[in-house]
Amino acid sequence: MSVQKKGRTVSENALAAMEAFLAEDTLTLRKFTLRMPKPTLTADELKGVREALQLSQPLFAELLCVSPAAVKAWEQGQRKPQPVVCRLVTEIRSDLPRWKKRVKASLVATS
Repeated sequence: MSVQKKGRTVSENALAAMEAFLAEDTLTLRKFTLRMPKPTLTADELKGVREALQLSQPLFAELLCVSPAAVKAWEQGQRKPQPVVCRLVTEIRSDLPRWKKRVKASLVATS
């Protein structure tokens, strides 16, 4: 049992102990589980993120490393994106200004 250090709250001590543990140990499924449900996106949500980034379907496809046909099928509700794509798009949606800036900085004009 550890003793609370002077000047620290119990939660600060717990956080310090967790940080020390994580710094020394490999995170494995034997010791931890992730509370991150598989995200899902509707066709309209996916299209909304693309439009918020002001990207065409082909450029959005390039950002996601998929084919333009895949993006078109997702947006038309013909197919559902894989969970990994939903996770990335959800992350993009959570910080649109950052991603919009990042995408615009990566654009290169074609001849």
